Amino acid sequence: MNLIKYNYQNRISYIDLFKGCGILLMIMGHVGFGHTFEKYIHAFHMPMFFFISGFLFKKKTMDFSNWIIKKIKSLILPYILWGVISLVVWYAFKGIDWKYFRILFWDNTSGIAISGALWFLMALFISDIIFFLVEYNVYNTFIKLIIYIFISSLGISLPLMGLTLPFAICSACVGTSFMAIGYYIKSNEIILRNFFKLNTIYIFSSFLIGSILVTFNETVNMRTSNYGNIFLFYTSSLLIILALLYYSRKIDKYLKICPLLVIGSDSITFVCLNQICIYAIGFLCNRFGLKWDGLFFDFLFLIIVLFILWIVNELIMRSNFKCLIGK
Repeated sequence: MNLIKYNYQNRISYIDLFKGCGILLMIMGHVGFGHTFEKYIHAFHMPMFFFISGFLFKKKTMDFSNWIIKKIKSLILPYILWGVISLVVWYAFKGIDWKYFRILFWDNTSGIAISGALWFLMALFISDIIFFLVEYNVYNTFIKLIIYIFISSLGISLPLMGLTLPFAICSACVGTSFMAIGYYIKSNEIILRNFFKLNTIYIFSSFLIGSILVTFNETVNMRTSNYGNIFLFYTSSLLIILALLYYSRKIDKYLKICPLLVIGSDSITFVCLNQICIYAIGFLCNRFGLKWDGLFFDFLFLIIVLFILWIVNELIMRSNFKCLIGK
C-alpha cells in the first residue's frame, strides 16, 4: 500500500515539487544546519513562495469580495488558529506573557511564540491584495511596473529609516515584486516555453552564478527586512528560483511519487506546524538528557520532524478540521 497519497488530477505536480523543495529548505533552516546553510537558503527560499504565488495567479473576471473571502480562509484563518495554538503551548511551558499576544496580532515579524514562520501567511495575504488591486485597476503595463518598483522600494527603504509597519507589510511590499515577476513570466507563453527548452547547462551555470552571488551579499532575511545589496539580492534569488523551477519540471517527468509533492500540496501544515514540532521534540530531548550534535543527528532530527508532520497532515485531511490548513 502506498502511504504517500498525491492527487495528480487536480494539481500541477512540478509546482508542488518546487514548493516542497522550498518548504523542506525552510524546515532545515529551523532545525539548524549551520550559519552557512542558513545564509544560503535565506537568499531565495522566501522570495520563491511569492514568485510561485504570482506564477499561479490567473487573471479572470472575479468579484473582489469573493476572492478576499477565499484568501482569508486559506491564509488568515490558519494564521489565527495556529497562532493561538502556539500561544497556548508557549503559555503552558513558559507562563503567560501578553506581549506574545500583541506580537501575533500586530508586530508579527519578530518574537512570535514558537511558530515564527506564521508571519509569511500574513505577508502573502497582503501581497495578494496589493497585486490583485494593481492588476485589476491599472491597465498600462509601464505604469504597473512603476507601481511595483515604488511599492518594493517602500518595503526596502522604510525599515532602513527605522520605520516598521505591522503585519509584515514591509516584507509583503518586497514580496509583491517577486509575485509580479512570477506572474509576467507565466503570462508570456513564448518566454515560458523557451525557458523550459533551454539547455540544462545554461540553467546550471545560472544556478552557480546565483549561488556565488549569495556569498558576496550580507545575510538576507525577508522577515526582518534585511536585504543587503539590493542588486545582489534580486539577481541571486531570481537566478536560483528560476533554476529550481526549471529542474522541478525536468525532474517531475521521472517521479511517480515523491514526499516533496505532498509537502508542496499541503504546504500550510508544514509551514505552520514545523516549529511547534521542533520545539516539542527539543523539549523532550532536553528533558531526557539527549543531545543532537553533528550533521548525522541533524538529518535524523529532520526526518523525525517530517514524519510527524506527515502524520498530523494525514489526520487533519481525514478530519473535520481542514480549516486548520485553509481547506
